[in-house]
Amino acid sequence: MHLVDDIPIGGSAYLMYVERVFEPNAFLWRNQNNWATLDNAHGEIIPWPKEAVAVIFT
Repeated sequence: MHLVDDIPIGGSAYLMYVERVFEPNAFLWRNQNNWATLDNAHGEIIPWPKEAVAVIFT
């Protein structure tokens, strides 16, 4: 079980590092640290639901 800000994320999510933000006003899956949008989480690690993650190799 992984924790993000002392909150367990369980097995239904991945931990994601927000490196680039294409939709700054997109809402986070789970609010944390008083962040509501992806723009707020830029440069941070956040939980994101597994079914919404696509792995792209470049």
